[in-house]
Amino acid sequence: MARTKSSKENEAVDITIKESFYKLEAFQATLYAAGEKGLKVSELAKKLDVSSKTIKRWLDSVEKNNIFAFWYDEDEGTCGVMMDQYLPPFNLKTTQALYIFLACRLLINSYNRYDPELSSLFYQLSNSLPETIRKEVDKTLQLCLEMPRNPSLVHNTELLANAWFKGKSAEITYKSATSGDSVTKRTIDVYFMQPSHKTTYIIAFCHLANDIRIFKSERIETVTILKDEYTIPESFNADSYLSNAWGIMREKPEFVKIRVYKEAVPFITETLWHKSQTTTSENEDVILTFNVGITSELINWIMQWGELVEVLEPTHLRNTIKEKIKKLSEIYR
Repeated sequence: MARTKSSKENEAVDITIKESFYKLEAFQATLYAAGEKGLKVSELAKKLDVSSKTIKRWLDSVEKNNIFAFWYDEDEGTCGVMMDQYLPPFNLKTTQALYIFLACRLLINSYNRYDPELSSLFYQLSNSLPETIRKEVDKTLQLCLEMPRNPSLVHNTELLANAWFKGKSAEITYKSATSGDSVTKRTIDVYFMQPSHKTTYIIAFCHLANDIRIFKSERIETVTILKDEYTIPESFNADSYLSNAWGIMREKPEFVKIRVYKEAVPFITETLWHKSQTTTSENEDVILTFNVGITSELINWIMQWGELVEVLEPTHLRNTIKEKIKKLSEIYR
């Protein structure tokens, strides 16, 4: 049987996804229910009350927009979903489903882009939650469908996730942000995927560098899953690896001491910004200390509070903030 897999091309097709989304979800659910054998296009069309021509158009749209992975046998006129892309069904309590909804809301606010998998998850949650929450899930789903699209990014992220799940090495082409946009070809073993700063970072062993490296997903231009297998070392722990990072960037940890003036105490001290944080009252102010790497992430966090905070230690960080304030004053004079 001559089956062909969806190629998940990077070029998006204008199929008015917002209008077609619910039909395509029903399309996917029907194919999933058919299992490995799939369905004849004519039978599928009958089940969904559309024409065979419409089914073929949907298959093309699903492929071009990376909505889900499927196979199509043109000789037999049958199609089905790639069953190895799905996890077995499992039951959730209402509160657990709510936590998934809240976590996905965080992802939406972080990514600000359309992701068919995330939208599909909201659709499934909508069908299982109480009416009151269902309305809010539906509103979030509509928000997802209106977001900008980047099918290439979605496709590459999905491939890297599959490589991670299956323990397969991947070959990537990566555009460096610090080497004049030079592009290198690398073989990587994905150890972890970390959402941060409106994107996803890939923590992986890089065979080119012979060390663990962090890759920003938007800079990955192509991904090819290889046959080579790997095992993540027992000693690797993503939380330990990032323990000294303010966000995702890693540097040697240093002792950082910051004064929070009384006007900002209620706003800043109500949040635990880093697990190394200590909080001490000093008159009406508060002293925060951290043991973290000093990176642009930390510097930007300090700068956002303006005159409400003051760096006390270390001296070189205090001088960095001074220099940035000086440059800002020159720009806004």
